Order: sequence, then structure tokens, then C-alpha cells
Amino acid sequence: MQDYAAQRGQPFPQDADELLRSAVVAVFDSWWSAQATAYRRVHKIDDSLATAVTVQAMIDTQVAGVLFSSDPRNGESDAVVVEAVRGTGERLVSGRVEPERYIVARADLAADPDGMAPRGAGTMGKPVQSVAAATDRTRLAEPLLRDSQLQQLRCLGLRMERLLGGKLDVEWGLAEDRFVIFQARAMGETQAGSRLAQVRAAEIERLERCRRQQGTRLWVPHNLGETLAAPTPLTWDLIRRLMSGRGGLGRLYRSLGYVPSRRVCEHGFLELVAGRIYADPDRLVEMFCAGLPFGYDPAALRANPRLIERSPTSFAPERTDALWLFRLPAILGTIWRAARRLKRDAPRAAERFDRQTLPAFQAYVERESTRRLAELSDRELADLLDDRCVRVLDHFGAEFLRPGLFAGLAVTALETRLVRLLGPEEGGRSVRSLVAGLALDEDAAPEACLYRLAHGQVGVTEFQARCGHRGPNELELAAPRWHEVADEVSRWANWLQASAAPDPAELQACAAAARIRATDALPDVLRAAGAGSFAGLVTADVQAAQTLLPYRQKARHHWMRGYALIREAVLEMAQRRGLGEAIFFLHLEEIRQFPAAAGDWHDVIEDRRQQWLWQQRLTLPDVIDSARLDAIGSRDVAAPSAEVRLEATVLSPGTARGPVWVLGGGRPTSDLRNGCILVCSTLDPGLAPLMLAAGAVVVERGGILSHGAIVARQIGLPAVAVSQATRLLRDGQIVVVDGHQGCVLCLREDES
Repeated sequence: MQDYAAQRGQPFPQDADELLRSAVVAVFDSWWSAQATAYRRVHKIDDSLATAVTVQAMIDTQVAGVLFSSDPRNGESDAVVVEAVRGTGERLVSGRVEPERYIVARADLAADPDGMAPRGAGTMGKPVQSVAAATDRTRLAEPLLRDSQLQQLRCLGLRMERLLGGKLDVEWGLAEDRFVIFQARAMGETQAGSRLAQVRAAEIERLERCRRQQGTRLWVPHNLGETLAAPTPLTWDLIRRLMSGRGGLGRLYRSLGYVPSRRVCEHGFLELVAGRIYADPDRLVEMFCAGLPFGYDPAALRANPRLIERSPTSFAPERTDALWLFRLPAILGTIWRAARRLKRDAPRAAERFDRQTLPAFQAYVERESTRRLAELSDRELADLLDDRCVRVLDHFGAEFLRPGLFAGLAVTALETRLVRLLGPEEGGRSVRSLVAGLALDEDAAPEACLYRLAHGQVGVTEFQARCGHRGPNELELAAPRWHEVADEVSRWANWLQASAAPDPAELQACAAAARIRATDALPDVLRAAGAGSFAGLVTADVQAAQTLLPYRQKARHHWMRGYALIREAVLEMAQRRGLGEAIFFLHLEEIRQFPAAAGDWHDVIEDRRQQWLWQQRLTLPDVIDSARLDAIGSRDVAAPSAEVRLEATVLSPGTARGPVWVLGGGRPTSDLRNGCILVCSTLDPGLAPLMLAAGAVVVERGGILSHGAIVARQIGLPAVAVSQATRLLRDGQIVVVDGHQGCVLCLREDES
């Protein structure tokens, strides 16, 4: 109301008729807005056509969604598809949340197109087949729509299809057990039958081309996908640059004595497959050295994709050629030089970061934070963006990745030695216990600082100063930071206070005590296994891992300050051309050009946004084989209905039992109840507050060095990774998560 008064120079209308007239006039006036004018210019629409106003009653919906009278995923016309979310449907149609999806057969309704059969009665006097039996439900234990409601909705959809003549998508809402239809549109041919098929075919064709040009045999999930599920085009430009042979990662490897190949400098080793981040193992090898006769065993990678996180050790004669022997001395020299530098730099990695790298970068961030971007010319702003990318992605990128690299090497060395001495099961369990409960700087643990805010131990100003540059989905440049969404911070703080979630400091202290006991008991464990003579070597490995592992979080925390500076410059560019958040669907080179008119880019941006949304509907296997690309977009797996043991990768030790809570479905992320088993595709650090209330965590992708795993071990929370967990597990289903044996046990109803 205050904004209305400030902009219009008069108080907000109190009379209903006056309010309606003002709203109608506002719609008419919007015809001449900058965005609408630019859109008409692009699409060659005559200004004189004007616009219309539709007046509708407001409906307070408990559930809302979209009905497709033909399956838009594969063009099948014998099924009605219903997508539903809690509350209003705005977040569904904008693509910001994943809905609950029902696929309902049309056959039973053929004799009743008007939907007039009484509820529970079948056509032609026969009992209606259970809707549940004819419905493909994704992740449902307590579905948003009952069987009878699904029947009403599909009858409405088919009746409208008959009246309007053609396949439709229908926006609907459910209020007080009554369905309300908001609008219906004809489904175009691509939308109704082939859009997803076209996206799938284009992706397969692109991967075929990549196979021919780059020789890619396998695409393996990269751990970046654990915190960056589906990057927008601009985000992908930046992250791919960081991880290329020319970016921060390449600079780091060269500083250690390696010589990344020309190919990996130009093309990197990462690819987006249907919008998800995958690695090419053959190109990854070339980050170390061109012509290196080692690689990753394809069969081993298919069995365990996490092997991509380790150095290549399999002899690969196919990587050699007739001149290989002449290059052998140089290759051996590179390996010898890198081994010496790794051994020299590892003990000093933490000290180097604290005393050299971090102070210089903090000074740079402080200087840049005082800049007034609005005072810069367009050219100066573009140059500033370039400079920030160089500083953050290239220069500091190499230094921020350094502690993480050495931490990974230390944990891998410890795990390799303990598995050799104690066996795979006991060795793996010991490693996870020995790196649990490691203390982090509070600044590097936003969930801890948020907890303090919720309980009045820090103020909003202090929280924003410490963690304002962080936020949910923070590797996605398009995602707002905490300092941009004060209401979201308040919501999380209120939830933490109301949920009675435990203090993360107390959780960390308990996990640390368990770690200390495991460390103290290690010599006895080794002696009992007949490996007491290795106690000194193992102790050194433990100390290195415990020292370096917290720096993965600490270095990321400070790098995100620089990443926020890049976002600041991009947003200033977007504001000047009226692009808003659409700018993140442009590429870096395109925004450097700084288009004179935003309207010139509307079609390009919308096409890319639609492509991005459709790609995320494609299901992907864990490892993509270039010889079996038809596996892309295969049908979803069915959820288990009886007692099932799901094999899992252990990320953090411990056991827990409770009801499943799948992240998504349109509900607030802070709706998690204490003790629930949090199930999600990946665990972004911005969602770490949920872990304080969860009984355990199940993710689809993650390793022992992932950020989610580190946070889980820090607070002593059981965590495991199960492929396709969000499809295999349903809301409300009672499961036991075993972070010792590596499994999730789905209980039968009589055992729950």
C-alpha cells in the first residue's frame, strides 16, 4: 500500500469497485510498458491491436496444477497427465518446483465423456478400475489428490477436450474440495507429442557428435553436480572456465608441475548432458599430461562412478602412438616433478591459504565491495566483469581449489592404506569415523550462524556480514544470496526456532568426541589386525586428513564472496537493459556485447529457458555409454512397495529410522519435521539447516568428500547415497538408514 501511494500520489483504494477499475486501467496501461513494446517489435505486432482484460474471482487453492489431456512427455494419447503442487500453481508453471505427477489411463472414461457418472460407479454398470492401479505416481505416500479427485479431474479434462476440439493443457485449482478451471490452451504438436522427444533426440545427436570429435566413450557424473544440479547458460560458462585447463583448475595443476593438454585447455573435460554435469574420463586424464599412458578402466567406472574422483591408474595402451617412446622422457619428467611438488606443498597447504592467499583475496573483496557500479559506463562495467572473472575464476580459483585437492589426496591415501590393512568394510568405516566432527570456522558454516540468528545469539546485521554472500543453490549464479532475500532468512530462522532443532555446536561436539575415541583406539585396532607396525604411517595420514579437510568448506566460503561480486556486476548489466533474471540464459560473450535492446534477445532467452526446463525432464543413467545413448530419457523406475534393501554408499556413519521426506513437490523446504529421513537428489550447502532437524540424509549423488557429506559428518548425522533415491522412496514411507553397513531398508507397513 505504501508503494502504491508513493508511485501514484494517492492512497490505496478502499472501495472494491474503485480497486477493480484501477486494476483494469493498470492492465491497459501495461500495453505500453518497455517489455511489452519490445516484445511487439520483435514479433511484428501492430501497436493498435491493444489488449484485453479478464476479471476472475480469486481462489484460495489448497492444491493447484496443470492437466494435459495427452502425455506431453512421449505423445501418448491414451493417458491423461496431471501435475500438482501444494498451494497456488504459479511456482509450477514457472518451472521453479518439481510437481507430483500422475499418469491416468483414459480408457475407462470413453463411454462417459461428460464426466457425469456418479462417484465410485463404473461405466456400463461395471466397477471402475482403481485409479491407483492405473496411475503412475511419483514419490507418493500421502498424495495431494485422492483417487476420486483424480477421476473428477480427468473427466473435466476430457469433457473440455470434446467441447473445445483438440488436445489441451488445463490450469486448475482445488479449493474446498471443488475444482476450478483457470484457463485451457490448445497443445501444439510439439508440446503434445514430440517436444520432449525432440529434446531427447537433439541431445543424443549432440553426444554422438561429441563422441566423434572428442572420442568420448563414457560420461560419468562429476561431483560438481552434487551442488549444481542444472546450471543456467551463464553459470555454466563460469564454472566450466573455472574447471578447464585454462582456468583456476588448470593453473593449479600447472603450479604442481603438470602440463594440461591443448585439448583440455580449449574444451575442458566437463560436459552438460541434458543439463547435468558429467565428466569425460579420457579428457580428465589430460589435465595431468598429454600422452599419459594411463586412464580409467571403463568397466570399473560403470561399476563405481566415484572412481572418477581418484587419479587414473589403469594402463591404457590405446593412448599411445608411434611417437610415444620419444615423448616418454618428458612424460616421466612431468610425473617426477609433480610428485616432488605434491610432497613438498601438501604439509604447507593450510598455512599457505591462511597466511598468503586469504588475506590478499579478502583485501580485494573489500575494495570491490565499495565500488558504485551505477556510476560506471557500460564499457567500464563490461571491463569490470572481465576483471572479476579473471580474479575470481582464474587467479583465486587456483588457490581456493588447492586445499581441497590436498584434502582429497590425504583422505584417499588414508582410505587406501586402511582398506589394505583392515579390509574394505572395516577400513571404510574407520576412515569415516576418523574424519567426523571436524571443527569449522563459524563463518564457513552458514547453518550454524543461522541457528545463532534464530536464537538471538547474533543479529541480522552480523549474520549478513558473515554469510550474506551465501544462500541456497549458491553455485547457480542466478540464485539470490542471503543478503538479497531478507524474508527468506527470517523464514529459515523462525523455522529453526520453532522446530526445536538441536544446536549444531552440540552436535559437532558429540561427533568430535566420537572421532577422538576412534583416533585413540586406532593403534589397538591396527595391532589386532596384525598391522601395528604401520601405526606411524596411518597416524600421519590421519593428521593430514583431519587438518586439511575443513579447508574444503573454508576455501569455498571465501571464494563465494568473489562469486557474489560477479553476480553483482551481471545484475547491474541486466538492470540497465531491462533483462532481469533472464540475463542468466545468455552466455558470457553475449552479455559482454551488451545488446542495445533487450527485446533483441527475448526469443533467444525464452528458447533457452524452455530447452533448460525440458532437459531436466529427461532421466539419465549414472554412467552414460556412448554405445548406448538410447538409455537417455528411459522411463522412471517404480517405487518399491514391499520390504526392500537398497544398497548405498556410506557418506557419514550412524543409523536412523523414520519417515521419508522427499525434498520437492512444491512445499516449503523448511516444512521438514524433526527425525524425518531427508531424501534429495543432491544436498546443497544452502539447505544445510534441514540437516539439523533430519534423522538421516539420503542423496542420489555424493561422495565422502562432497560438501553435504562433510557437513553430515561434522554434526554426526547418518548419510548415504542411493542412485535414483527420489524415485525409489516415497513420502511417509518408514525406512532405516544404515550408515555403517551401507544400505537403506524399506520396511513393510506391518513393521512400521
